Amino acid sequence: MRRTERIPLDALQEIMELKREMTDLKNMVLPRIHDLALIKNRGFLFSETVYYTSDDTWTKADYDGIRAVRIRCQAGGGAAGAAIGNPALGGGGGGGGFAEHFELASALGSTETVTVGGGGTRVTDSNGNAGGDSSFGAHCSSVGGSGGAVDGGTSAAGGAGSGDVIFEGGQGGRGLNPTVAQLASGGGSHLGLGAPQAAAGATGSTANKYGGGGGGGHATSATNRQGGEGGEGIVIVEIYV
Repeated sequence: MRRTERIPLDALQEIMELKREMTDLKNMVLPRIHDLALIKNRGFLFSETVYYTSDDTWTKADYDGIRAVRIRCQAGGGAAGAAIGNPALGGGGGGGGFAEHFELASALGSTETVTVGGGGTRVTDSNGNAGGDSSFGAHCSSVGGSGGAVDGGTSAAGGAGSGDVIFEGGQGGRGLNPTVAQLASGGGSHLGLGAPQAAAGATGSTANKYGGGGGGGHATSATNRQGGEGGEGIVIVEIYV
């Protein structure tokens, strides 16, 4: 003897509601899975940008789903040379080099050392100090700009670098060479302007961020005039998933 049981109406309504919810969920999830597949197949999706203005350590595990990075290394600019004659005009500092590199996450270590080059420091009676180098592990690096010459006469070289794209820093102005005054502004960088030469009897100006060369000091008496400091460097890392 076969027994037939009737499903209560309220239970049947719950079953139908659950079926509708499952259908809605399927309609939401399947297109999302399809969209993610399209993104993965067509390339990389930008996630965020990390800026380093001092030495640090980059850690891969901090970025979920990372697939690649774009690295930009800007080195520090050189300081200008001092002016110690009467009259005298110190040579401008060279601009820091710039390098850019794209790297797959699989080629990166679990951590990478980030080095940020500082700007060259000013001096009272000698050539300006060179700017510091910037780098991201062994994947991308740039060279700091040279310091300007005391009392000018020669052009300070801009820095270079290593990467997919490289921009050398601009040369610093020559200053007094040896009795004819020439421009003594600092060389520019890819991410910063060089500082202008000083006014008569003034200390050289510090360069703008990032990586510009310092401006030459300008002596008009027996008082020495310092050259301007170079602009500091920076390392920028873009994360892609």
